[in-house]
Amino acid sequence: MDWIQIAVVGLVILLVLVCINFFFANGKQKKKQQQKERDESSYRRALAEARAAERQERVYKAQTGHISTQLFLAKEAEMNNFEEALHWYEMAAKLDNNIAMRSVIRLCDGRRDNVELREKSEFWAKVVAAQEGGAEEKLALGIAYLQGNGVEADIEKGISYITEAAELDHIPAQLFIADWYVAESNPQPNAKFAAEWNLRAAMLDNIEAQIRIGKQYAEGRGVEVDPKKATYWLEVAAEAGDAKAQYFAGEMGADTNEKGNSIAYIWLWLAAKNGIEAAATRRDHVGHLVGVDAVIGLQSMAKPLLEKMAKGKVKKHVIIKSLDKLYQRESYFPDGNEFVVGGSISEKASQESDVKKTDSQSEEMTQSTEREDDKKESINFSQTKMDSNMKF
Repeated sequence: MDWIQIAVVGLVILLVLVCINFFFANGKQKKKQQQKERDESSYRRALAEARAAERQERVYKAQTGHISTQLFLAKEAEMNNFEEALHWYEMAAKLDNNIAMRSVIRLCDGRRDNVELREKSEFWAKVVAAQEGGAEEKLALGIAYLQGNGVEADIEKGISYITEAAELDHIPAQLFIADWYVAESNPQPNAKFAAEWNLRAAMLDNIEAQIRIGKQYAEGRGVEVDPKKATYWLEVAAEAGDAKAQYFAGEMGADTNEKGNSIAYIWLWLAAKNGIEAAATRRDHVGHLVGVDAVIGLQSMAKPLLEKMAKGKVKKHVIIKSLDKLYQRESYFPDGNEFVVGGSISEKASQESDVKKTDSQSEEMTQSTEREDDKKESINFSQTKMDSNMKF
């Protein structure tokens, strides 16, 4: 065999060895690649499982009231899942988180063509306003809860907010809560609580509340019947110029006795002049009881009152004190502790005791002040046969 044949054979063997080596190397490389792919797949699967477990843990924390997690999940979902984002923001908002509330408003405002979302936005805007504002905002939020505007109706929570507003001496809230306690929709009506809130508003010089508490005292709704207190509250609203109160004040004295009928005639005359049709009939009926001579005198008393009221020149209690003195009527003027809303009997008794002590210490000063007020604010009425030569 010559050297050429040897070279060819060597070359063939070399090629065979190279091919064998290539195939082995290629197979090994494939195995490495397959192993790498299996490792990467396992890693991805483990990572996905870890993320799923992490999310499951976050969801659990969020569902159990962890606000920071709720906000995280909401923000994460904002890009691709509106409903989920809104869900988590609302959950955090219900836990009084201000950021979540504002986020709910922001999301819902982006879709204001949707009625339900618009109502949600308006509701949470009221919540934010109530947190940052005062009594008026609390009242609006309470009504929203009662009526289910933008939120699931919650009577207890609604009344709580309205009561907060009422405690801040917000008269509309006091009148609302008083109405609530005698409303047919109230599962636990309480006329006494209604009277207490009406009185609170009446003490703030609200005419509607004064009429309400006056009628409650007259009819014994939530309080014991007390004509003296009923008369006071109706007359204090009446002397402010309210025609309806003047009519009711007149009814308190009508068909009683000569003094009561005379006072009733004055109020009924004023009510009739101020447009209460029923007052004219009652006035004429009472006029027959007191007689023609007295009617002339009573009208001469009422006419200047009508003019003064029209000009807003009648100060609080001036007419009441004048009628008390003219007709020797027992006076009644309430203090701030007649009712203590939500207070116990012992608390009220303690406060009443303190008031009596204070009153006894300042009685002389008060009487002196009232005498001065009577001099300054007295009204000169024309005289009747019942008050001949009396001037006050």
